Amino acid sequence: MKRIVAFIVITLLGFGVIIGLKGNEINLDGLDKVCFVTDLSYANEENAVVSGNDVYITVSADKAKEIKLNNTKGYVLYFNKTCDKKALLNYFFDYSSDEYFVGNTIIMNGYTSKYSDFRYVDGKKYNAQVAFTEDYIIVGLPMILTGF
Repeated sequence: MKRIVAFIVITLLGFGVIIGLKGNEINLDGLDKVCFVTDLSYANEENAVVSGNDVYITVSADKAKEIKLNNTKGYVLYFNKTCDKKALLNYFFDYSSDEYFVGNTIIMNGYTSKYSDFRYVDGKKYNAQVAFTEDYIIVGLPMILTGF
């Protein structure tokens, strides 16, 4: 039962993020592509890349609206550099707790109530990661599972 509820919440979140948001929430005009991370049952799908027990399906933001997957393990959203960085961070982080560099990439970890799964680390919830690369601003829920 918990898995069914979690699936419904994650699916609704995914469609909410991809289809568009209302009110004063973030403008997703800068969203270029979406990577869905799922299980091996989707290994034969178009655009599928298999890595171990995970399957990565990357599609354009427009095409992402059509994707319907069960067993989604996470989402990786690729925003172009023209998006509003401050609004993006305000939307995807209830709080961020650390920021560090890997090469020239700035990485931030934190928590968002917009994604149901999380892990506790040192007594704090974590389920969101943002990376500022040369080409994209990458948002990973629960983390960036594709590399940057």
